[in-house]
Amino acid sequence: MRISSFFFLALANAGVVLSQATGENETRHSVLPYLFSIPGNAIFTVVFGLLAIAHFTNFLLYRSQRRGSNDSGTKWTLTLPIAELTMTLGFIFRLVCRSNQYSIGLYAVCNLLILLSPAAFLGFIYLAFSRLLRITSPPSTAKTPNDKLPKRRKIGTFFIWSDIVTFLIQASGGGLQASASSKAIGDKLFLAGVSLQCASYFLFLGITVFYHVKESRQGTLTRTTRFFLLAIYLASIGVIVRSVYRIVEMAGGYTGHIYRTELFLLFLDSLPLALANLVWVLVWPPRIFEQILDEVMEQHQSANRNDFHFVEGRSASSDPKFEA
Repeated sequence: MRISSFFFLALANAGVVLSQATGENETRHSVLPYLFSIPGNAIFTVVFGLLAIAHFTNFLLYRSQRRGSNDSGTKWTLTLPIAELTMTLGFIFRLVCRSNQYSIGLYAVCNLLILLSPAAFLGFIYLAFSRLLRITSPPSTAKTPNDKLPKRRKIGTFFIWSDIVTFLIQASGGGLQASASSKAIGDKLFLAGVSLQCASYFLFLGITVFYHVKESRQGTLTRTTRFFLLAIYLASIGVIVRSVYRIVEMAGGYTGHIYRTELFLLFLDSLPLALANLVWVLVWPPRIFEQILDEVMEQHQSANRNDFHFVEGRSASSDPKFEA
């Protein structure tokens, strides 16, 4: 992990040299806040492209290993690589914008892709945690029905909808930002959206920590579950850094130093998100969920397999092992 972090940092550092050297006169009559760096944007085009390939590979490898079983429940994991592809397209369009500095439409497209793709990164984490809650929910029997499962399902539903709503708010603001006449309104809308998104994620982290502490005290937190929660915490560092950066950037306005300096975008938005997504290359949720389920079933050896809740579209009654 440390080697990968240093690698991404070195690549980003090489990319910002040109952006720091560009003069304001070069973009004085264009729609761009500054002249986009060729090396910096090319590097993150490659970085997010490679992450997308890695996550698609994880998805396909897992499906191939589960050939013949009902693995439709793993399709939610495509959220991440698809969003990484749109992020990649955003950086490609930034490169195209460099030679088309007067195209408002082109600038709007690249701006929206980079601003909105991270919402799907958060959605992936929400989906993963909601499935973790369902996997680790105690078995339900006629004598001892499990009343935790409906509540845990509501938690996942709430955060998915919060992500959708904040995404729409940011999309509206991002679209308005491309036009000079509506840019002020767009900035405020986007600031509201990203602020709500950040607040929602902090609430999510609070619930995650509460779950972590409660399960630990009850002695029901398995070793692999603890490892998976650590992965969520690590990925959350990048998410929070990016969210705080975007809030500060928008609060400073279109003419602010942060908004007009590409160095901040590359180091406080692109790099943290890339490192956060790198966590899921190493810790692929469906594979981890299988290990967690084995551990949970060991804790409830006296329970009937059919009492356990499905994991990624399968049930214990249809297969000796749950799939994730």
